[in-house]
Amino acid sequence: TLKRKIDMNFDEKIQRLKEICRLLSGDSLSLEDTAKLYKEGMTISDDCLAAINDMRAELFKDGEAQ
Repeated sequence: TLKRKIDMNFDEKIQRLKEICRLLSGDSLSLEDTAKLYKEGMTISDDCLAAINDMRAELFKDGEAQ
């Protein structure tokens, strides 16, 4: 659920992405389940990328590493 994704920390999100990749690599999912997992994975991926970009911006304020 969306609440669970919000409550996950970065490492938990990475683990969930790995799990989603594993599930999507299999051949037992319905098209509907595949679409749901893909959407969840993209949402988590976007969250992780935003967190990385935020950290990068924090580390390199004013053009210098802090």
